[in-house]
Amino acid sequence: MPKHHYVPRMLLKNFAVDEDKNLINIHLLKDNRFLYSKALYGQAQENDLYGSDQKLEQFFGKLETTASLVLAKLNTGNISLLEEEQWYLKLFMLNQLSRTPGFVSVQDSCFEKLAKKRASYDKNFKKYLDEFGTSLNEPYKLYFSFSRDLLSIILDLRIGLLETKKENPFFIIGQNPVIILNPFLKEKNHWIWSTQGIILKGLIMAMPISPRFSLILYDSLRYTLLNKNPKWIINSSDVEKLNNFQYCNTVDCIYFSNLINEEKYIQKNNLYRNYRESDKADFQIIGSSIDEKTGYKTEITKTGTKEFPIEQKFSFIGYKAIEYAKPIISYNDAKREHVDEVNLKRKNRLKNRRSETL
Repeated sequence: MPKHHYVPRMLLKNFAVDEDKNLINIHLLKDNRFLYSKALYGQAQENDLYGSDQKLEQFFGKLETTASLVLAKLNTGNISLLEEEQWYLKLFMLNQLSRTPGFVSVQDSCFEKLAKKRASYDKNFKKYLDEFGTSLNEPYKLYFSFSRDLLSIILDLRIGLLETKKENPFFIIGQNPVIILNPFLKEKNHWIWSTQGIILKGLIMAMPISPRFSLILYDSLRYTLLNKNPKWIINSSDVEKLNNFQYCNTVDCIYFSNLINEEKYIQKNNLYRNYRESDKADFQIIGSSIDEKTGYKTEITKTGTKEFPIEQKFSFIGYKAIEYAKPIISYNDAKREHVDEVNLKRKNRLKNRRSETL
């Protein structure tokens, strides 16, 4: 049975401890054990994860080959990417977000909670809610099928590179390495929805690509670069905070290359264990209304991933004052302008196709 890596080896190899890039250090979170110079090949993988036909695995392999060249360029500190390189990098990051068991587990839980909530309104089903569950059929293929459309949604995001100094902590990587952040919306006191949607204003997608560098995609209409350069050298506090997000978002392992203070990382693990091991699917009823004519009750639900238990304030970003001052109340207010442009183009294409068939 083939083994499929949900964190590509070409990415993990950047965290290897040997020149041949075959060995890696591991923090096993369940029992707080540290393993040094262990085989990299067997990490972050599952048997037959993407299907026995190998089609999805073959696509990921081709994407990784191209993306690895772009990551190698970034790991030299070179942020000057060609348009094609940016396109492949964003596609790689988007697929990395949704190709892990941790991501699929949260989505499965969200769907199940929504299905059971709807079933609870039917008296014939209500008493059986505890006896059934739901799960997506071939979820990795499903999310992959969305990736091309979703790619167009994030093409407006600018690419940035975070660098840690030699005297600062280094970056680590977990089993769900892409982190969705949104300090912009977190600062909005009246925002009651999730801040983890990729269509939202203020989106930041972060992923460590080596002990020295972390890649980010960010909404440049909302954030300003404090040093006027797409590459930031960030302080130790920011590095530690980004590493904390890896501890929250992984399943049971953290990978690293440099020597560490084990006690310090045990404290990180213990601090975020409850969040990491909890059901991270967020499902809440945040409003309701009753139709005066029909008497039907409508409920407004919030679904997504639970917010990280970490303050999203970083010294390397600032808010653009004009955008920050604009009120954001409804979900439509929170969508990035680019998203509406993409949706309008899709509608026009669909309209033209229908006209051509008439």
